Amino acid sequence: MEIQFPDSIQRFVILADPSVRGLHVEAASLIHRSPFFRGQVHHIVLASQTTAPEDFVSEVDFVRRTTADIEESQANGGGAASVASSARSATSTATASITQPPPLSSVLRVAPPSNTNIPVQSTTTTALPSLRLTNFAASGATDLFLFIVNGIAPASIGDTLARLLPVAGPPGACVVMSPTDVAPSISASIRKHAALTKWQFIIVHAVHLSPPALAAPEYPLFHDALVGSLENICLGITMGVIRQLPVNAGQVAGIVPTDLALNTALLAFSMMAKHQLPTSSNQRVVEIGIGELPENSLVWGMVGEYIMDYFGRYHNAINAVAPLSMFDCDPSVDFSVHFNDLWNWGMTFTAPMVWYRSYFSSRFQKSHLQKFPHSTTTERMLRILSGIDAAVEQLSPNSGSPSPSGATTGTSAPLALIAQTAGKKVFTPKNNTSNGCNPEEQSAMQFNLPRGGLGPAQISTYQLMLRLLSRGGPAAARWLPFVDLNWVPWEMYVKRVCLGVLHFIVKRVLDHRQPITFPYPTPRIHNDLVFVGSDRAPPINLWLRRLFPDLHWALRCGQQPNGLNIRLFAGGTDQRRLSILAQPHIQLLINQLAREQSIAKSAVEQRADAILRGIGDTMNHQQLRTLGLMIRKVFMTLYDRINLNSDAYDILFSAFRRPRCSVIIIPAHRSYVDFLVVSYLLVMMGLPVPHICSGEDFLRLGGIASLMRGSGAFFMRRSFKNDRLYGALFKEYIRHLVRGGECVEFFIEGMRSRTGKTMPPKLGILKFVTDAFFEKQDEIDDVLFVPVGLSYEKLLEGNVYADELMGIPKPKETVSNLLKSATVLRSKYGAMNVHVGEPISLKSFADDPHQVPPGFDKIPEAERVVLGSSASSVSAGGGTYTPIRTLASVAWRITYDLQRTIVVTPTSLLAAVAQCTLNAQQFKSSGVPTALIASNVEWLRAAVLHRGGKMNTQFAVCDGMQLMSLGIQNLQPRVWVSPLSHVFMDSELASTQMLLAIYSNQLLHVFADEAVLVLAAFSFGRGGNLGNTSVDAASALISPAQAAEVASPGELPQANTDRTLTVGELKAISKPLRKLLSREVPNFQRPCPISLDSWLSVSLTNLYDDNRSIRGTPLSESLDEDVSFVRTQFASFVTQLLYPLIESHWITIISVIAMSRPAVSVAPTLESPSTTTASEPAAPTTAAVVTKSSPQIIIDDAQLSKLTHQAALALHKNKVSPFLQSSSKESLKNCVGFLVEEGFLVPQPASPQPSYRLRANPAAQQQQASNQGVGGLNANQLDAQSTTQSISSPTTGISTTVSTVTVPVSLDDYLQFVNALRHRPSSAAQTKDAISIVADVLSKNGKSKM
Repeated sequence: MEIQFPDSIQRFVILADPSVRGLHVEAASLIHRSPFFRGQVHHIVLASQTTAPEDFVSEVDFVRRTTADIEESQANGGGAASVASSARSATSTATASITQPPPLSSVLRVAPPSNTNIPVQSTTTTALPSLRLTNFAASGATDLFLFIVNGIAPASIGDTLARLLPVAGPPGACVVMSPTDVAPSISASIRKHAALTKWQFIIVHAVHLSPPALAAPEYPLFHDALVGSLENICLGITMGVIRQLPVNAGQVAGIVPTDLALNTALLAFSMMAKHQLPTSSNQRVVEIGIGELPENSLVWGMVGEYIMDYFGRYHNAINAVAPLSMFDCDPSVDFSVHFNDLWNWGMTFTAPMVWYRSYFSSRFQKSHLQKFPHSTTTERMLRILSGIDAAVEQLSPNSGSPSPSGATTGTSAPLALIAQTAGKKVFTPKNNTSNGCNPEEQSAMQFNLPRGGLGPAQISTYQLMLRLLSRGGPAAARWLPFVDLNWVPWEMYVKRVCLGVLHFIVKRVLDHRQPITFPYPTPRIHNDLVFVGSDRAPPINLWLRRLFPDLHWALRCGQQPNGLNIRLFAGGTDQRRLSILAQPHIQLLINQLAREQSIAKSAVEQRADAILRGIGDTMNHQQLRTLGLMIRKVFMTLYDRINLNSDAYDILFSAFRRPRCSVIIIPAHRSYVDFLVVSYLLVMMGLPVPHICSGEDFLRLGGIASLMRGSGAFFMRRSFKNDRLYGALFKEYIRHLVRGGECVEFFIEGMRSRTGKTMPPKLGILKFVTDAFFEKQDEIDDVLFVPVGLSYEKLLEGNVYADELMGIPKPKETVSNLLKSATVLRSKYGAMNVHVGEPISLKSFADDPHQVPPGFDKIPEAERVVLGSSASSVSAGGGTYTPIRTLASVAWRITYDLQRTIVVTPTSLLAAVAQCTLNAQQFKSSGVPTALIASNVEWLRAAVLHRGGKMNTQFAVCDGMQLMSLGIQNLQPRVWVSPLSHVFMDSELASTQMLLAIYSNQLLHVFADEAVLVLAAFSFGRGGNLGNTSVDAASALISPAQAAEVASPGELPQANTDRTLTVGELKAISKPLRKLLSREVPNFQRPCPISLDSWLSVSLTNLYDDNRSIRGTPLSESLDEDVSFVRTQFASFVTQLLYPLIESHWITIISVIAMSRPAVSVAPTLESPSTTTASEPAAPTTAAVVTKSSPQIIIDDAQLSKLTHQAALALHKNKVSPFLQSSSKESLKNCVGFLVEEGFLVPQPASPQPSYRLRANPAAQQQQASNQGVGGLNANQLDAQSTTQSISSPTTGISTTVSTVTVPVSLDDYLQFVNALRHRPSSAAQTKDAISIVADVLSKNGKSKM
């Protein structure tokens, strides 16, 4: 359903009443900023009902002043200028097209009514030239009228409309906004007028109109007096004149933001004009009631909670900056005692003491009047106190009935009592009335009246509109944030009103013109994220909460604006199990298994029921809050804070508010803490708690596992390939969660990343989720995947990961190991970083599976790789409904966005710099000066930020020395600073290098694109003869003078530093190099939808824009255009990130060759490897070495994994391989996987254990691989052959044939290609020596080959 405002409306006419002129200017501003118009309104007219010219001129003066306030607010970042950022809290989809509107004064006009002839004085507009005063003629055909009812007796509404609305001409439309207490009288008068004039009316009844929800915190102060009940109550609490509200804590507040009410009216008008809102043919009056629905509304108890969380924390800071001491130093508020509220709200000792509260309120009222004797400020203060009294009286169930003038009786008594007890003469305002206020201010303060009864038809119209928007598709749902009370972020909204009230009292009442900065509101969860330090908010002044903080947290955390706790839905209920077992395909499978196994059907059903009981969660509040309290204690012990991106709540809030959507949380997986932090955050935010997919390993934790299950964890086996029943039941369990619109959390990487890099996606659970959407259904319209980046300044399992990568087995998840790990509670681990990314819509990928990130182009259709058939196929879990291309694209995009959300820490910066400098020979004994380390850390920080890397704000602005200190603090005792200000590394421990690599790998995704180009250029680029002159890549960040003295592990050219390639050559080399790294850099995997030309252009531009690593202009589209690469600090650094990965590939292929040779030739020993230099006779080519291997040899997978790791350690010990981190078990495993994917190693299905043999016929094997399609998305087997180019490496002299589409098609080419990338002289001789070393390792271990 498309929502569009009628084109016939050219102008808005706001029917002004002097008593509410501020509201009308505010309405003009709201129309101007409305999402319907996005600042493109051509004409907004304020038409006054008065006939007196002098009053009209004063109206112009007022409009001039208030529009100046608007523009001043815009200039200071408030008002309309901040609409886009504030509206961002509603939804990214809805506000994506909202732009900053032009100043309101450019479209605002002031005019007399059409039935008066008032002369116009041009001198009245000199202060604001764009504000023209003209005679005005209204038109029912092209004008839309807005009338805010206030200060007018309901019986006289018809006469007022007759004076204001044009009589001549065609009938038009009028929007009326009125309080609900006079709804029946208003409706009767307007219906009578509509019957006579044939005009159309849309009446919006709001209980309590309040400031706009999308305005700036210091919302424009249009009014001379506070208008709404919410503002008056906020002010009364902070001034101490309100200590108790005469309402129950659970009573619906009925607060409706003005912009939401206005947008609802405009939306209703649009829907009626397009016949989208069902109405009868003769219906001329449509009434909409907002704010009466308990499930959609705020309750007074939560209003008090939000107000006290601001004033109760910051009252000292507020009084410190206020020009006069007029705010309460100990504010508090209680509510009427009601039995139903005791469970949710409890009761304070002072709640029943109404007389006690009244006594303190009167004392504060006296003190405020005594501070301003005989002055105009006293007059303003009387109006303020009168408005506060009236607001409280309106809430009382025994308040007086509305008088004909719209005011509530009984208002003058409290004001008179105040004046008498103050002992001062009352300063009588002009046009004095019985309550001491002039008619304008009196009616303005009485705008929000007590709740009246709305009829079912009025409420149902509003519900019908919301239902139509929810079911009208994305185009209609984008309007929900602007009309649905559910989309208002109530906590920050109320607190922003509190802040606005403070600015109002200082500016309007005290007439203070100097800027004052009051404390900005923080959410209630602030201190649950900031555990230590000066950034913590002050404690609240309520002594019961300060005395029992943990009890208060457990009872009140996650309380929603309606006063209720989060609704929890257990996934493993009896009803859900029965529903799953009753599914037709489950019953069919059960019958089939019963026949195959010759057992009774009931036995299979009992097993199925037991499986579901083992899978399902039992989410409940008791266990959730118990575990939450334990997690909170652990977090406060281990961490300093949880850093959360500023728009995280807005993103999650809007995602969960989307109608008919299922939200899937996908965090990065770096630590066991990942399981806990997302649920912890969502509970505190009052958002739905996710069902978390966990491994069955955790079931060994006993009681902890029970708490996890009760907090939403459901458990799955690591593998269930051979159990069709388990697979089908688990898939159906996921399907029920997704179809039920419940939140699910799983880790797309499958397991914790031990290396610090993002791992390639696992598609099993993702496929179950997407199948639930693509299968024919009508329960949900979309699935939103929300990537959540997680990183840690100090990794809890960092030392354990380093040991695992060095070959030490992983500890099992048992109670005993859990108790042993309790020693970690004695240390501090810095900060935890959580960054919530933008949701990814599955529906959008269904419409376009080839989406690419912003800034890139799609792969041309002719070049797209076919990823298999999209037809359904039968699997253990039932049908497959997701097209393979869509599944691959969604997985790739989730992983891509997940990497972009990773926050880079100071520890990662220091680790990367330490690897580059502390490994240099001259620094191993003397250390590196701290100044050099700090300058390089600062340089690296700038490079990360330039490429859009995420960093916390505090680290983005501090100097390099602070960053270095933070990093060293988290890396101690592996890295430390000596008393002489030199940085040292504990090189005696092999795991130190591995630990540094784990942290520095966080940077890989930031620099991977440019690193590929630089490595390709310096490996294959044309340049001078290098000889043996080289520079250590591991010392890349050392100053040039120091770098000349450093000897090599990996090498980059120094003499004649430019390396030149054509664009075509660069493209030809980048393709196989990206494939080579695809298992380490998921962005390079084959489902990547980005065209190679687009990727190349963007990467070259980044290199050119930053660090000047390229000479000339790299934007030519010609493939023959030369690109010259310069050896810069940046070029040296980024290649250092890739060298260990290239080395791992070299070690893996050497190990495969050694295991596949018929006889092991044990030549040089481990202690005395052969050495070959460039001046000696040429060694045999790598091709000759490889051809000695036999394709008949069967290579066991477990033996190969063990051998590659031992071979890497041996080669490093013998100084053949320079990088210890190349021996990482994860990297070597990825290299073996790459050989399998490319067909170099052929799996042997007949073998009882996973095993391989070498490919016999490369051409035939390549063709076979390309015909296999996607089984588990083995996308690297799917390339097609194309033209090749022969490029000679200047470093090795080896002529390497590189395909523009595929990696080398034989193991010979593969080894030559890797050798060229290693920058090692005499690589062929090194290869022969390395094979001998590996063969010796193999023979010493006594491994026989089958």
